[in-house]
Amino acid sequence: MTLPSLPIMAIGIIGSAVLRAHGRGREAMYVTLLTVTVSCLIDPYIIFYLQWGLDGAALALVLSRVGIAGMALWFVIRRYPSMARPN
Repeated sequence: MTLPSLPIMAIGIIGSAVLRAHGRGREAMYVTLLTVTVSCLIDPYIIFYLQWGLDGAALALVLSRVGIAGMALWFVIRRYPSMARPN
């Protein structure tokens, strides 16, 4: 269940590296901290409250990977226009 989300995580890691390359270490750390925060908040809820067990842990991991990719792309594309369409 988590294997198909590896490219999503790669997008987030690459986005974080682009932010670091531009000297935006604080925003790169925000991307990392979002992943930890999403995991800490959603993981116990899905595992214990919904009683999904390991499937819930896998779902929480996928959601945190989507969060890291989304926030990294938001910083790279919207806030600091590091990516643009080719002319």
